[in-house]
Amino acid sequence: MEILLTRTGDPWMDWGLVALYDFALNNKRSFEKVEITYGTVYLKTRTNAAKDKYITLFYNYLRECLNHLILPAPEMKVLGMEYRVKWQDGFYDPDYTVTLTAQQKKQLKDQLNNITAKPGVTLRRNYVGLKKDWKKLAGELEEGVTKFFEQHDGCRQITQCQLCGRPMGRGMAAAMRQNKNPFYNQHHNNKVRGHANTVTTGDMCPTCNLLNIFAALQYNLPYYIDSKRTHLILPRIDDLTILHKIFANINSRLLDLQSPDVISYSTNIKGLRRNNLYQALIGIYFNIVHQYIPEEDTFKEDSLLNKSQQQSVRRWVVLRYSKGQNVSFVHFNHLDINPRLFDVVQGMEYGTNKDKFGNVYTTFLNGIFCREPRTLNQLARGIVENNLRLVAESLLSVKKEADKAWASSNGLSFFEVFIEKIVVEVDKLLEKQLAEDIKVVGRCIGYNFSDDIALFTSFNNAPDAAALRHVMREAFFKMYKKSAAQKKNSEKQTLLVPGEKRVENIINSINEENIEAVKDTLLIYATLSALRGYKDNNEETNTQVEVQ
Repeated sequence: MEILLTRTGDPWMDWGLVALYDFALNNKRSFEKVEITYGTVYLKTRTNAAKDKYITLFYNYLRECLNHLILPAPEMKVLGMEYRVKWQDGFYDPDYTVTLTAQQKKQLKDQLNNITAKPGVTLRRNYVGLKKDWKKLAGELEEGVTKFFEQHDGCRQITQCQLCGRPMGRGMAAAMRQNKNPFYNQHHNNKVRGHANTVTTGDMCPTCNLLNIFAALQYNLPYYIDSKRTHLILPRIDDLTILHKIFANINSRLLDLQSPDVISYSTNIKGLRRNNLYQALIGIYFNIVHQYIPEEDTFKEDSLLNKSQQQSVRRWVVLRYSKGQNVSFVHFNHLDINPRLFDVVQGMEYGTNKDKFGNVYTTFLNGIFCREPRTLNQLARGIVENNLRLVAESLLSVKKEADKAWASSNGLSFFEVFIEKIVVEVDKLLEKQLAEDIKVVGRCIGYNFSDDIALFTSFNNAPDAAALRHVMREAFFKMYKKSAAQKKNSEKQTLLVPGEKRVENIINSINEENIEAVKDTLLIYATLSALRGYKDNNEETNTQVEVQ
């Protein structure tokens, strides 16, 4: 039997397609041929093997996937309880619960905030169905696999599939429902997303049905939960060979939710501390580029994709839903991400002597906190979208909310070096010398006037080159006044003053084309310096230091 499956164009079904290929590849001995190309997956069964053998092989694997969707309640995990209790036909019980004793509740008190009296097993958050859907799929699974092989074994054509056009026989069709593919969602008062943009529930052939089952049962799609809503992040890649590379490796680079030390199920993205969209995207790219080494508790660069392949990873779909009595889907977003993000997440040396190594994900974003979640999401968005304006304004917000925010010294030190790399090397917004001069001047302004929010706001609001020059002159005049006051009062306080050549180069280089890049970069350096308290080595012996 020869099975040829083509790319569907539906990112959910394509994820199921590479999942099916990955399964066949891991069972290659059972097939005569297993191949994947840019747009196809090809399987050829062995001539001496009965069809029933393959039905059993597929069924057992998918049953294992269904069982793997079950997770213990945090209480069960902390207490080391067994949660995989047999239900029927080799499936685990999705409704299994336990009753905690007073002693067990006392034992849990120091490790969990909320303790349920009767904790039960739970389903993985990136499974888009409820327990009733899980049970229904378990009951239909064998029939779904059987019909798939019957269709590819030369069934008599009665009709054609609405989705792929494949011939199918009588009684083979399956309903296109959202618990197998979120893009079939047709209710909950949302805009119709069903097949052919209709409220009618369509039918699909056994092949489309099985691809959707494979996709729905995979637990390696990255997600995070924010305000009780799950955000599932799905790649949309035309080249199946690249999609499979991401599929085959991403699971090992996500959190193992069955690990005893993972108590929270709010995300499966390794290293993610702030559950927002753009920080999650940075985390996904970071984990594609880096492999976690548990023995050393560190990340090592080991990219899954070469430079050419990275260019194909551009589009993502964000599916949002919440679970209650039903699974309620809300807005779906299609994102177009510049592949430059692969360069952005790479590690780099930083520190006075370049003796430290960090990255924007774990060193900076995990080292900054603000009670207003929107601020950090905007900061991450600015990094992802190459929008220095968002980065500058977000850092300024962190500075303004000093009583509600904090940032690590290492993170701020790293970000200074990171911004220079982004501005000069990655996005080529400014020439190297100009960027260096802006960094020095920004540091001086931030250090000398760390509490002058009005001055920072003036830099932020400068509408054109003339206005920016005016604000810079105002800042230097304030430096002069501060220096004169220190000399008059014989104060031993350090004042950092930029070299004249640096100031002249900035003022002479500002034009209408680079005004935004100059202003935003200057404000970023000034804010970073104000946040970390930039100190010069000569601080203790000088009342004024000129930074060349």
